[in-house]
Amino acid sequence: MEFSGVKRRKPRLVDNQKNACYPHSLQFYLQPPSENISLIEFENLAIDRVKLLKSVENLGVSHMKGTEQYQSKLEAELRKLKFSYRENLEDEYEPRRRDHISHFILRLAYCQSEDLRRWFIQQEMDLLRFRFSILPKDKVQSFLKDSHLQFEAISDGEKTLREQDLIASSPSLSGAQLDLESVYKIPFADALDLFRGRKVYLENGFAYVPLRDIVAIILNDFRTKLSKALASFLHWSRLQHPGERREDFFRSDRFTFYQILPALHAPAAQSPAGESPPSSRGPHAVWPLPEGHRLDLGTGFAVLEARICQRKDGSGQV
Repeated sequence: MEFSGVKRRKPRLVDNQKNACYPHSLQFYLQPPSENISLIEFENLAIDRVKLLKSVENLGVSHMKGTEQYQSKLEAELRKLKFSYRENLEDEYEPRRRDHISHFILRLAYCQSEDLRRWFIQQEMDLLRFRFSILPKDKVQSFLKDSHLQFEAISDGEKTLREQDLIASSPSLSGAQLDLESVYKIPFADALDLFRGRKVYLENGFAYVPLRDIVAIILNDFRTKLSKALASFLHWSRLQHPGERREDFFRSDRFTFYQILPALHAPAAQSPAGESPPSSRGPHAVWPLPEGHRLDLGTGFAVLEARICQRKDGSGQV
């Protein structure tokens, strides 16, 4: 991690470089961010991400997921908070960057307990489901490749050859619908949930899955990867010796930001003096941050993973 009171200029990226950084409006978050950001931006990104995930949760309760009203309200919330949501919008680099960094920040905050991890994973899955549902069909194969998912769309000739088997294995799919639907050839092991429900056609160790059913496989893979990542964060934090002298994470003894986000979902704990810690006073009760200080996410993320989820001597300080 690098901290400096001198503001650094962000390197300007040309359009091709921006597209290479974030080629799609949705991500699997396979790589952590690798840039310098200010602590103020760090805080604001995390709070905006919590607002977004709380909206995802509330909309899932008040509306049926996938309905037109659910989709339009969630899209409005993404637009309001300036996160990415549609593939073909212009100047999407900054919303996608915000989405990438804020996701990793919340990993650090929500690795601390099983309830927090479960809540975080569920909301992130619902958000991915929404984004995938509005992804243009001609972008799906590219997204799968960039996400390291070995799913290959079969040709129209192969689809015609297996038409009857595909329709028989997918009751909701008619012949006319199949003509307009992409079908993906994926390893059998990745389609076990569909196999258990007898909703997929198998041949020579591969499952042939229509686009409408592939989202279940994508979400299952995303859940598995995210669950392992959160467990790793927690494991690393517990490996740190409790009495070990740790370098100040934010060069500030008063900064208790990592407590604030989980406090939105957990009862406020009382300090020995009987006063509520800053984390229990809501998302805006953040101690002042050192102005101008910056966090190097690239070199500091491994340290950040191991230390952000810890408290110092029970005081709630990092």
